[in-house]
This record gives sequence, C-alpha cells and structure tokens, in this order.
Amino acid sequence: MAVYKRGDRWHYRFQVGGQKISGTAGAAGGKADAVALEAKLRADILAGRLGKAPEHYLDDALRRWLSGEASRLRSYPAVVSQVRAIMAHSASTPITQIVAVAERVKQSGLDAGLAIATINRRLAALRRVAFLAHDQWGWLSDQLGPRIKLLPGEVKRHTYLTPEQVEYLADCCEHHVVALAIRLSARTGLRQGELLQADTIVDRAGNQQDQQAALGAGACRHGRPGAAAWPVVSDAAHALRARSGESRNAGATLA
Repeated sequence: MAVYKRGDRWHYRFQVGGQKISGTAGAAGGKADAVALEAKLRADILAGRLGKAPEHYLDDALRRWLSGEASRLRSYPAVVSQVRAIMAHSASTPITQIVAVAERVKQSGLDAGLAIATINRRLAALRRVAFLAHDQWGWLSDQLGPRIKLLPGEVKRHTYLTPEQVEYLADCCEHHVVALAIRLSARTGLRQGELLQADTIVDRAGNQQDQQAALGAGACRHGRPGAAAWPVVSDAAHALRARSGESRNAGATLA
C-alpha cells in the first residue's frame, strides 16, 4: 500500500525502477497530503527521467520543514499554526515564488490588523524554508531567503514582575531556600543554573556594590569561571551564604 498511517502520522512508500521512496506528510498532514506527496514524487521522478528538472512546490517544502528540523523546536505547536496560516496563500505555488508568497502573507496580515510580531514569525518561517531549500535540499538554484524582509517596529513582548509580585511569589513557597532563590534570582538576573552553582557569596561590609557570587566554569554561558555582581540586600546575601549547602542541593526542588 502506497499510503498508510503509523502512529499519528501518514506515510507514503512506493518503488520506481527498483528505487524505494518513502516519507511522511508531517505532524500537520493528513491522508490526502500523503497521497498528494506520493503522486508528486512519482511525477518528479518521471520528469527527471525525461530530462526535465522536477518542479518543487512551497507546500511540500513547508511540510518537509515541519516533519524535519521544525519538529524539534519547543515552539512546534505555534510553528504548525504559522504554517497553516502561510498555506492559505501558497496552494499550488512553486517554491521559486516564495518571495511573492511572503509579500502576500505580509499584506494579508497587515490588512487583518495582526500584530507585527505575528506577521514576522510567519515571514521568518518562510525565510528559513527558503534557506533550507537552497542550501540543503537543492530545490532552489538561487538563495531567496535574504529577499524575504521582516516588518520593522516589532515590540518585544516581555513581562516583568513588580517587587510586590516577587515578594508574593516568594511568600507562597513552603521551602525557605526556594523563596530565597526566587528573591535572589529576581534581584540579580542570575539564571537557575548559575544560582545553584554559586560557590561563595561575598558581602564586604554590607556594601551592595561589592556583593558578588563566584561562579564556576560550568555555570557560565561562556564556559569560564567568573563573578556576577548584584545589588541585593545584605541580609539576603548573608542568608544564602549561611545556607549555601542547602542551596546547592536544591536543584530537585527548583526543577
């Protein structure tokens, strides 16, 4: 059978002239998508035998990206949603027209009043597919990725806790070491790994400018030992120093 379902994905498998061809329609694809891919690949193989360069379609490239590189992204569900929105503008479109599709996606998003960040995520997906199609898949003879431009004026969607919210969150903790870690992390910007692997706390005469955490090489992003200075209250630094042993063993509690 050329098309079959295994787990939650539809697959295709066939043989032409002794060459076995198989693949998947991806997490977002259904049976019809697998049938279409199988038929398209058969036609491409036949076209290649007749001396014609096979034509690749943008929807096929998007599905290949979803079933490959994109499937390992933490944001995969959001990526699937972005691709579905793109496919509303890419049906039966050769991948060589990816820049034109990007412009349609851009204008449609603006007309619908979508946030610039939302539009840019869809454009970024198209740009990534364009780079892969040229550099890795050989589906494009020209690199079209740089021609897909994101919209300017994107506002970063960062949310910061107020000091009152930090204190409320810490007060809700049953374990005092966890509460202390929350307060220090909020006041210093140290990541969890850095906070848990801090070897010493230095508090020179209560001078906030001199308070430091000595970090081992494994705790730093650059892989070298270092020191992170922070403006925290003296009693918090003293409490963490007094309980440094407990803090280093609190990984399971904070995870």
